[in-house]
This record gives sequence, structure tokens and C-alpha cells, in this order.
Amino acid sequence: DLDRIEELLKPTSQRHLLRDVFCGRRAEELCCPDPACGHVSTRLEQYYNLSIQIKGLSDIHESLQAMADGEIIEGYECSGCKKRVNIQKRALLADTPNTLVVHLNRIMYSFDIDGNDKINTYFGFPQLLNLKPYSYKAHKSE
Repeated sequence: DLDRIEELLKPTSQRHLLRDVFCGRRAEELCCPDPACGHVSTRLEQYYNLSIQIKGLSDIHESLQAMADGEIIEGYECSGCKKRVNIQKRALLADTPNTLVVHLNRIMYSFDIDGNDKINTYFGFPQLLNLKPYSYKAHKSE
């Protein structure tokens, strides 16, 4: 458990070791679709492992693209224009860690069996992973 290791490292000169090696930041964005507004609210969050959805997706690129595309939330009040809009909520990678730990969400709740179900389908992962298309900086330069 990383919390326990961090606690043990606190009194040492290596107190920031886990953060320096495993910590990245994700930009959580809410984007107003109204062209007159275009307000984007961004919140940066730290992560030690990147948890990604895999259900119905064939590889990590599809999963990361789904994370970057996000989802539409209906009837959200935009903090920019104060209108009720169907806002886009997405996550982009602001900073990547030196060592990226990827957690595949293989366990999903199933209403059919009224319990957890494991996704056992093949999920592709390349030897070299380009994260630039899913980065906060790449989307800001568009």
C-alpha cells in the first residue's frame, strides 16, 4: 500500500520518492458547448495510477481516447454563462509520472447477475505508448 510506504519514508531524506517516481496530474475539464461562452473549467488532480475503463474497448488507445473525449452531462449550469447546457466533462493528462502505472477496470457491477462481473476480453497494449494525443498541452494548442 503506497500510503504506508509514504508514511515510512516521511522521516527520511527520501520522503518524496513515491511522488517523484509515480505521481502525475490529470486535468479534469468541464467545457461549455455554447460558442458565445466557450468557458472551460479545469481542476488538476494528482494520481499515482491511471485507472482506465476497458468495457467495450479493444486497446489502451481507445480507452485513453474515451477518457479525453469524455461524456456529456445534460442540464448542467455553466459557471461562465450561467445557462443550463449539455456540458462536456473530460480528463486529460497534464503531467505524466516517470513510471506510469495503469489500472485496468476489469471488474464491473452487473445488474443481470446482481453482483460484480469480470471482463476477460483481450485488451491491447503496445510496447511503446505515445500519450501526447491525450495530453492537456496538446488540447490547449488546438
